[in-house]
Amino acid sequence: MKTLYSKYSNERRKEFSIKTVIAETNGLREVIKYPACHVSRGHIERLVSSGNKINGFLGESGFRSAPCREKNGGVSFDFIEGKTLEEFFEELCDNGRVEEVYRYMAEFKKRLMENSHVVSFKPCDEFKHIFGALNTDKELHAADFSCLDLVFGNIIIRENEIYIIDYEWCFDFQIPVEYIVYRAINNYIVLNQREALFKDIYEYIDIDEELRSIFDGFEKGFQSYVRGNAVVLRDFYEENRKDYYPLENILEFINPNEKIQIYYSMGGDFCEIEGLKKNYRSETRLEIDIPVYEGVRTIRLDPSDNGCVVIMENVYATGEEPDYRPEIISNGYEREGIFFFGENDPQLHFINLKEGTKLIHIEYQISPLNDIAGKRIGELARAYNDEVIRAATINHRLNLANIEMNNQKNEFLRHEGELNESIIAKDAEISALKAENERQASYISDIENSKGWKAIVKIRKLLGRG
Repeated sequence: MKTLYSKYSNERRKEFSIKTVIAETNGLREVIKYPACHVSRGHIERLVSSGNKINGFLGESGFRSAPCREKNGGVSFDFIEGKTLEEFFEELCDNGRVEEVYRYMAEFKKRLMENSHVVSFKPCDEFKHIFGALNTDKELHAADFSCLDLVFGNIIIRENEIYIIDYEWCFDFQIPVEYIVYRAINNYIVLNQREALFKDIYEYIDIDEELRSIFDGFEKGFQSYVRGNAVVLRDFYEENRKDYYPLENILEFINPNEKIQIYYSMGGDFCEIEGLKKNYRSETRLEIDIPVYEGVRTIRLDPSDNGCVVIMENVYATGEEPDYRPEIISNGYEREGIFFFGENDPQLHFINLKEGTKLIHIEYQISPLNDIAGKRIGELARAYNDEVIRAATINHRLNLANIEMNNQKNEFLRHEGELNESIIAKDAEISALKAENERQASYISDIENSKGWKAIVKIRKLLGRG
């Protein structure tokens, strides 16, 4: 067995301290978790049962645990290869498809909430001991088994299966699903510094400010429970850090040249095209021919490292088919072929390239932005993106309202149909009774007009009974 990676998680209480190893044997990889000391053995031994419970409780939501088994005093997990949900979201953000991430996050919450095991949340003593008191009257939801490890970096999608590859923190008591969702999204936003793009996400998924404050308290309680008195190095750094200036940033500031970089994608990550990186003087006009290799679906052009204005004069793609203008998206603000980039790392994406495309020809002018102009352009771009996200939020709510209205309409029609059926049945009953009444009246009339009945009437009169 060859060790490829090893990590100690010892910034914790001793009963939770572990060692994680990625090993390879005869070409097969596995992830093994070992107790760091004898008192953390129980923490490791619970992993096998937690994996089984994930399949039992979260299976109907589409999740399954990475298979694991006990091995040499630890627990061995299958090495699941694939793209994590966090990596997938980052690709979408880098390609300007933030609205899709919003929808995926809403779907993530929906999957967890619409589970037959989920009921109204009732905090038990164990929950209060770890996470603290629940100071709200709002209804929350939970199942009797809870997995806190549903952060997007722990979820891998492979062959239409959704795997949870790490499930160290599972509990046999109720923890609000809304908190688990908030924890996953907040973890993604903070780690990837996506606060600006996702400032409206909690409104989008109906987690208001009061609940966020409560959930932050839950997280603080949980971290305190895990760490105990251990000193966490990253927290020490946050409290004592000083400003620093990377050498590459200083050199770029001194060097008056700008540079462009070009990347390609075959549907996954972007790779740099060798030889297509060059310097140029600011405020210039450029003509570039970008080769398009077989299988490439998207080309990314970084026109500068800093904020700038790009005036697109001419662009076309050529190959086996007639020349065509490729679709362009950016992480800036575009107006009539002029792209404004108010922040660093501007990007132009030439997407949905047709099969057989051999080359993209681009002609454009580029000018740098000073700090004031760049800041203003950045504000306008963010305001524009905010409006797009706000519109998506409104559309999402409108769709939900339409669904609810259609449900109510269908319910009304169902009741209307039942009422109509009841009315028809009553009408038939009344018609039958009328017919029976007419038959009875006819029968009585026949009797009264008969000779026998008339004789009886005369006899009754003679007897004084008429």
